[in-house]
Amino acid sequence: MIAAACTNPIDVLKTRLQIDGAGTTACQQVHRGSFIQCARNLLSTEGVASLYRGVIPSLAREASYSSLRIGMYEPLRNFYASKLSSTFNDDHSSSLAVKVLAGGTTGAIGSAVANPCDLIKVKQQSFTGPLSNDLPLITLIRQVSAAHQQAVSDL
Repeated sequence: MIAAACTNPIDVLKTRLQIDGAGTTACQQVHRGSFIQCARNLLSTEGVASLYRGVIPSLAREASYSSLRIGMYEPLRNFYASKLSSTFNDDHSSSLAVKVLAGGTTGAIGSAVANPCDLIKVKQQSFTGPLSNDLPLITLIRQVSAAHQQAVSDL
């Protein structure tokens, strides 16, 4: 959580540089140049607070992703070990394959759950101008939820 809060300013600058010139009004011709030039422009036009746009979704993502990965790892490792042990009549509780399988599964589940937070974070980080112009967090959540529901129904 501390790492997410500390690296958020760098993430804001990265996002701004990535969308610069992409046809959006968020950064057209504003942050062209190097990382340092982008930081100077952002600080002079939007202030220090703009470096923390998207910090709430970033913290929510980190909390959900990490807690799912850590909390589900051991039960899944034990589950996979018991299935492999009964299949191969051998103790696989500490085998590399079981650990990789459990880690991959928990990472995939954590990523799937945390992905909407990433989308909201990037949307917030791409806004320019005064912080008062930003869309409320609940509006962004509704937009991402609607897009997710549409994508699922299109399957």
